[in-house]
Amino acid sequence: MWTTLACAGREEEAPSSTPAPTASESVFARTDSIFVPIANDADWPEQFEAAVIVVRDSSARIVAVQEEPRSESGDWSLVYRHTFDSAGMTVRYESIGRYFGECPGVTEARFVQEHDSAGGPPRVTRTLRDSAGTDRDQQTCGHPYEFFDGAPMPSLAVLIAAKRVPLAP
Repeated sequence: MWTTLACAGREEEAPSSTPAPTASESVFARTDSIFVPIANDADWPEQFEAAVIVVRDSSARIVAVQEEPRSESGDWSLVYRHTFDSAGMTVRYESIGRYFGECPGVTEARFVQEHDSAGGPPRVTRTLRDSAGTDRDQQTCGHPYEFFDGAPMPSLAVLIAAKRVPLAP
């Protein structure tokens, strides 16, 4: 499940917290809040702002949404993931960005926001690592792009209202 992250022409499997088990994935290209269904590689439009993947469980309920903004320069890659509970509320938001900084190779910046069922404040973690998983220092390697954290949304309904997801629940 999920697509791959590409940075500097090197594709890798995106680290995953894929909800289990899923029945289907639908892929779309988003441009100016218009969604183009993508059935195969030939369907990708020449210009688009992001790939959007909608993941449904076996009962057709949307359990996760992944957005992959497009890097026109190709020197960064980014994935935003929202995972939802049975009521459509976000239980986990994850942003995974890869970029070239001051350190050799690719640096991965990860931002995770997890919500507990009791409604307490979200637990937030941030990591900066190299491709081998070794921690990197932000002052040495440079700061990731400001937009890497994205905009965590509280629910699927809010994502739909913001025109970031093409389907009604």
